[in-house]
Amino acid sequence: MLHTPSRVLALAILALGLLAGPAFAAEEGAAKPGLLDLDLVTALCTIAVFVVLLVVLSKAAWRPILEGLKARERTIQQALDDAAAAHERAKALIAEYEQRIDHARAEAQSIFDEARRDAQEIRRQIEEEARRRAEETVERARREIGQLEAKAWDRVVRDAAAVATEAASRILRRQLAPEDHAALVAEVVGEFTRTPGEAR
Repeated sequence: MLHTPSRVLALAILALGLLAGPAFAAEEGAAKPGLLDLDLVTALCTIAVFVVLLVVLSKAAWRPILEGLKARERTIQQALDDAAAAHERAKALIAEYEQRIDHARAEAQSIFDEARRDAQEIRRQIEEEARRRAEETVERARREIGQLEAKAWDRVVRDAAAVATEAASRILRRQLAPEDHAALVAEVVGEFTRTPGEAR
């Protein structure tokens, strides 16, 4: 089955054939015209055929061609618009990703700085704790040394007092009573426990 433009074109050719038929029949009985002779019927038929053909082509061929070109132009313009929109979306996505990367970089730098500050604070606390414990150890050692020195000095004084008492009792050829012995020891211990700068 023929499409509408093809049917219109076929009808136009058929109409032209019907119009041109009588003109060709009339020419068969007449003498052949010269090269410059003008036949009015033939000219009018030719003009009519040209006009009909022009009208038929304008309706059957040119309009669909123009509509097809316009549709193609609209399709191309739509594709260009879609491409421009996709380009803008891609630019927006790239900008968003770059912003996210910058934000992540800044956050990583902030975490790194915070970790470094925490490490410095922990190091300061460890050093301070070590210094405090060292000072406490030194102070405890000093106290223990002082206590040991005091005990040793007291022992030396007591031993010296005992030796002196024993020597004095032998010299005097008599044995002291326990009360006299304790008094003498206390007196000697008192004298030995004084500092070297003090008067005896």
